[in-house]
Amino acid sequence: MTAQSRPSILVLERDPAVATSLVFALRLEGFEVEVHAAPEALERAIRTKPDCLLIDADHPAVSPADLLSRVRATGHTGPAIFTATNPTRRLGADIRASGARLLEKPWSGDGVVAAIRGAIAGQWNETAKADCLAP
Repeated sequence: MTAQSRPSILVLERDPAVATSLVFALRLEGFEVEVHAAPEALERAIRTKPDCLLIDADHPAVSPADLLSRVRATGHTGPAIFTATNPTRRLGADIRASGARLLEKPWSGDGVVAAIRGAIAGQWNETAKADCLAP
């Protein structure tokens, strides 16, 4: 990303309604957004070197740790945020061990934007995480 370019976000989301709302919120905030529903498409698209990945960990075809390791094998080293509804402790531990972040659904649009901006800037803390959650 250059100073004049818009940060790019690559989204893997199985729910079309969630994907649509993410695209709307992120584009409104100045992000370039590319959405895919299938993990295979995400792996191909990753070659564009997006600034951040936003990945639905509830996707039935996704093992977060396996998917992220395949993505990392393509050379992408940028931040990754997984989203999940009622994540298990094991899922949370696996995601953190992979170097990614976890946001629990539901979240607020402003909170997701703040989390993505923080991840791109290399900043992440419990306050930022709490700000992402819907009231």
